[in-house]
Amino acid sequence: MVPCRWVGVRTAHAVRRPSVAQGVKFTDNVVADPDLSHAVQGATLLIFVLPHQFLGRICPQMTGMAKGCRAVSLIKGIEFENGGPVLISNLIKENMNGMDVSVLMGANVANEVAQDEFCESTVGYKNKANGEVFQKLFDCPSFRIGTINDVAGAYPNPNPPPLNQT
Repeated sequence: MVPCRWVGVRTAHAVRRPSVAQGVKFTDNVVADPDLSHAVQGATLLIFVLPHQFLGRICPQMTGMAKGCRAVSLIKGIEFENGGPVLISNLIKENMNGMDVSVLMGANVANEVAQDEFCESTVGYKNKANGEVFQKLFDCPSFRIGTINDVAGAYPNPNPPPLNQT
């Protein structure tokens, strides 16, 4: 069973991919709600875990969250607009009327996390208090979470150090 210390969790879709969560059961406080606008009513924190191609269709349905609601993106990848890269966190921020968006970055595989195997990740934030909230939310003995003031972890370093020529 996946331990969930959240008081109440509503998810718009509790679809489990057999290849990822085979045999994994959610705790009773995780409730599947097929109505996205209902699932987010009064929410103070949102967790985005979906293919980024669906953000433009899904975000407009998300209304009625609590004032000051914050988000964290677990979405991997990067989008391109006008010939340049755009962070997924920025897409969410734009689609959610400026909501603060942190990111969870790490080289984890979903089934390893679901099977409670030891994993590590980092919460990248712009607002330190929000980064700390998400660190406390995700951190547990088998899933260790650090923080960094950086939501652009997908970008390559534009000014890499020179290579040592020996």
